[in-house]
Amino acid sequence: DNLCMLAEEFATVAGERSRWFGPKESAVLGFEKIDNLSSDVFFRSVIDVPTLRAGMARGNPTTRALVRGYVAGYNKLLRDIGPAGVP
Repeated sequence: DNLCMLAEEFATVAGERSRWFGPKESAVLGFEKIDNLSSDVFFRSVIDVPTLRAGMARGNPTTRALVRGYVAGYNKLLRDIGPAGVP
């Protein structure tokens, strides 16, 4: 529904805000303003990607298919519109 907001959330939970928006810039997480570098350190220390992948692999096949389809659709949209098509 809102490509830019969704992409920003992906960058946040991946701990890559500093990479894309600069380490001294800030974001609002919850109701608090926090610099991107602190946000990146937090999310990289809290989110355990291998555990998430293992949990997904053990999950319901329908749920896995839904997530794979969502990711495929999001990535296809980005490929189709290209950088010039991003609002």
